[in-house]
Amino acid sequence: MVTNILLFGFEGYHSMTWNDMALAWSPLVILDFSILAFLGGLLLWSADKSEYRTTPVLGSIASILFLINCWAAINTYFVTNRTAS
Repeated sequence: MVTNILLFGFEGYHSMTWNDMALAWSPLVILDFSILAFLGGLLLWSADKSEYRTTPVLGSIASILFLINCWAAINTYFVTNRTAS
């Protein structure tokens, strides 16, 4: 969302500088790391507190959510580069 808002600010420009790209990507990178930390913590908490039969199910769900998150980040990168050039 922040990246899209910044894209409207650079709509009249032909290209973004590296500093502008770093500013636009930093919230998404922080969000990726926080989601990864949350899912890893949830998986470790589940492995400690519950039966070990549920841990692989939760691990697979966490992996799928992380892959969707990575896909969204890569898709946003390509949309940003296509719009900026």
